[in-house]
Amino acid sequence: MVNLNSSKKSANRGNGNGGGNFVPMENILVELKAVFEADPKKPTPDKDYIEAYLLYDACGIKAEFEPDTIDEATGEKIPGAPKTIITAKINPDTKGRYGNPDPAKTPLEMWDLKLGRRKGTSGKMGESALIVLEKAKKVGDNEFECGFLYAAQRDRNSETDLVIENVFAMVGEEGERTKRDGTVVKFQERKMYLAEEATLVSNMDELRAAVVDKLTDPRAERPFAMIHVIGTEPQGRFVPELDDNGNEVKDEKGEVVLAKDEKGNPIPRYPYEARTASVFLRWENEVQLSAEESFDRWFTDVSTTRDGKPVYERDEDGNVIKDADGKPVPELRHGEMIEIINNYLGEEGLLFEVIGGFTYNTGKNSLPSARGRMSDHYNFEMDWENRENGRTAVNKDTGKNFTMQGLTQSHMVLGRVEDNEEPGKFGPWYAQKTYTTRSYNPAIFQEREIITPNTPAAVAAVFVEEAERRSKAKSDEFRASRNKNNGPVREDDNIPVDNEPDYSGGMAMNR
Repeated sequence: MVNLNSSKKSANRGNGNGGGNFVPMENILVELKAVFEADPKKPTPDKDYIEAYLLYDACGIKAEFEPDTIDEATGEKIPGAPKTIITAKINPDTKGRYGNPDPAKTPLEMWDLKLGRRKGTSGKMGESALIVLEKAKKVGDNEFECGFLYAAQRDRNSETDLVIENVFAMVGEEGERTKRDGTVVKFQERKMYLAEEATLVSNMDELRAAVVDKLTDPRAERPFAMIHVIGTEPQGRFVPELDDNGNEVKDEKGEVVLAKDEKGNPIPRYPYEARTASVFLRWENEVQLSAEESFDRWFTDVSTTRDGKPVYERDEDGNVIKDADGKPVPELRHGEMIEIINNYLGEEGLLFEVIGGFTYNTGKNSLPSARGRMSDHYNFEMDWENRENGRTAVNKDTGKNFTMQGLTQSHMVLGRVEDNEEPGKFGPWYAQKTYTTRSYNPAIFQEREIITPNTPAAVAAVFVEEAERRSKAKSDEFRASRNKNNGPVREDDNIPVDNEPDYSGGMAMNR
């Protein structure tokens, strides 16, 4: 069975929330150990509880594991079994828990997790099931209460269910796609990033090998390889004044002079340098190219508009650049990243790494519209930000900020279907649910802010700070929208929109 729970390089552990006294509610994935029921004939949610193994650090509790072992037959590392035990029970007073008038849709109880039991049309509970404790809070030493339960993997030996815990993930907005036969279908993409397996590279041979390795990962379909470049030291929070030679201007005390805007305020900037670009397996004439060929095409792939016309390079005056023969020079789709690689790969002060991941479509029956519920892409949504100074841009037609999808720590719940006519043959994996590890206002990272074991601690701290800032801003915006005294967003034609996102169909590098 394809299993992403067992990382081929390192177990994904220790990514819980740390610091501060306040511990927010979390959606915690645990491995079921035992169920204790007060009444064997009916559920008693105020008394029934479970014992479970913690699979990663959560709510301030560190997850501990048995030592890793090596499979003698394959030589692969087998992560040690979890050994940190917690208890959990239901909070019957959770808002909305018993609000459904349909008795067939009563929520899952601890009582329902007993071995061999089933709920509705679902399968029977098996050994060592994986359970999501939704809206969980710590109420004692290794003791939890939760609002809801979700059986993410009822049987660890199942070939059709899989859950990947505590990885960086992104959920896109539900949309429509026109197939070749003209039919229109709804779709929603989800991506998971294996940040713990990031590969450091310092030359072109290493970069190529790392990309090929990620694109040939056999553990799931639709792999991608993300090239990630960051400066190894945080930069200043404001733009410095530069002289004609491009050097920082300093005052008589030797301190850097900050550049000012038209109102005399220091010009802000992101306190780090970071870029990303993703490489996918390519298709030509309905034939999938190899990982090596896909990487080569990525280096030569030109940008095109939605109608297939090429985008051309332009000079500082906006004129199309032409070659020696007078022909327009096509703009590379990932031109900025390619230029960075060609000029700076291996240079001191820049960290180059390749991060693998997988893209999944949401299952047809799991789409928000099919379930009649709000899309969970909102949890991953953030205001679009100018990548140089962090400022947002406003849509003048609506008065609202442009938005984009960010990343946050999540649990990805997957499924696939076995062929009725060919037992043992399965369809592709599809996404069912994506739980953010933090129940409310998760910290949202830009893709270029993804944290790996290679990220310097000082830079990682800045990434977390920026992600938490967005979380707070989103929370403040939500509270403001509920305040009836707040008026509509003021439209201001002078709002700076430098580097505003372009929706005309031209190229846009992943950032």
